[in-house]
Amino acid sequence: MSLENSCFLFDIDGTLVDLHHLWEKAYRDAYQQLTGVTLQQEEYRILFSNPDLVGHKIILEKKVMYTPEAVLLLARGGQKLARENFAGDLTSYVLPGVQEILSSLSAEQATLATATGNTQNLAELILQNSGLRDYFSLMGCAEENTKSKAEIVERVLQNYTQQGKIFDKWKTYMIGDTPSDIRAAQGNGIVSIAVATGYFSSEELAKEKPDYVLKDLREMRGIIWV
Repeated sequence: MSLENSCFLFDIDGTLVDLHHLWEKAYRDAYQQLTGVTLQQEEYRILFSNPDLVGHKIILEKKVMYTPEAVLLLARGGQKLARENFAGDLTSYVLPGVQEILSSLSAEQATLATATGNTQNLAELILQNSGLRDYFSLMGCAEENTKSKAEIVERVLQNYTQQGKIFDKWKTYMIGDTPSDIRAAQGNGIVSIAVATGYFSSEELAKEKPDYVLKDLREMRGIIWV
C-alpha cells in the first residue's frame, strides 16, 4: 500500500520525544531568575499546551504581571535554557513506537511534517539530537507572532499547496498530545489523532472529541494500516 497522497503532521514534545522534565527545569529556572515566580503544575500544562509566547502571556495575565516585554524576556530566557538542556544525545527520550511508525510512513512515501509550538531552532535541535530530523520534509514551528497551533498547521498546509502538493482532508492527519493539537486539526478540517504520552490523560484528550485517542504511537498501526 502506498501513502504517497497522505500527509502526517506531528507535534514534537510529548508526541515524538518525552522532554517534559527538561522543559520543566528550563521554565522553572527562567521564571525564578527573571520574575521570582515559582511555577505550579497547572502552569506547566499551560506552557505545554500553547505556543511559547501565548503560554507565558496567559500565566502572567493571571498573576497581573503581564507586559509584552516580560513575555518576550521569559520566552527567550526559557528557550536559552532549553537549548542548553537539549545539547546532548536525546535518542533515549524518543517515545515508544515513534521510530517504527515514522520509518513505515516514510517507506510508503507519505509526506511528513512537524507542527510544533517550538521555535525553528529548538525544533531542529531536538529532532537532530534525537535522530528523527531526516523523516520530515517540512518543519512547521512557532514564530514570535504565532497565536495558536491551528495557525502553524494552516501554514504547513499552505506551504505544501504552494509546492503543488494538495492533500485530501481525510488523508491529512495531525498527531499530538494536547488539546491544542486536537483543536488545530479540527480548525483545519483534518483528522485528529491524540496520543496520551504527554501531560494529558486519554480521558482529558477524549473530552476534545478527536477522531482517535491512542495510548501511544504503536497503536497508530490500527488506524493507518487496516
